[in-house]
Amino acid sequence: MSGDTRATPGPARTLPLPAALGGVRIEGPADVLLERPPDLEQDVRGPLLAAGHGPAATAAPGGSL
Repeated sequence: MSGDTRATPGPARTLPLPAALGGVRIEGPADVLLERPPDLEQDVRGPLLAAGHGPAATAAPGGSL
């Protein structure tokens, strides 16, 4: 999607949008779910290490460093 594109998904439908889109305006009633890929170091490995898990547990998500 680019420019002044409009999309009207039906009820209970999903409209995935690329992150590179920049800005989006949503009109009307809608449930919006924002998602981003996790930062493996900050969101996964850091909390595992802080909780006392060892190198094997911290290397498993996403493979070894």
